[in-house]
Amino acid sequence: MREVRLNRGGRCECRAVPPMEPALKGISAFVEVWSSSRTENYSKTFEQQLLDMGAEVSKTLNKHVTHVVFKDGRLSTWKKAQKMGVKIVSVLWVEK
Repeated sequence: MREVRLNRGGRCECRAVPPMEPALKGISAFVEVWSSSRTENYSKTFEQQLLDMGAEVSKTLNKHVTHVVFKDGRLSTWKKAQKMGVKIVSVLWVEK
């Protein structure tokens, strides 16, 4: 990636910009996101967003998980995450 800007003399300068580290590097997330009616599972959509942002996504809630993305999921998931001391976050936490 290149950054282009004008210097004091009004001339155009180009320089290479180092790539940014992924925003969620080091995060391991378990996702349980359902519609308010609990008929539609939206977890896959949020899993992909997390992957795109550099997080790892776990299919199970295990000791490696650091965050649970939760909306209208099972009470047992909520309680297990609390007992494990895992951070429980809303879908807004995933917004790009």
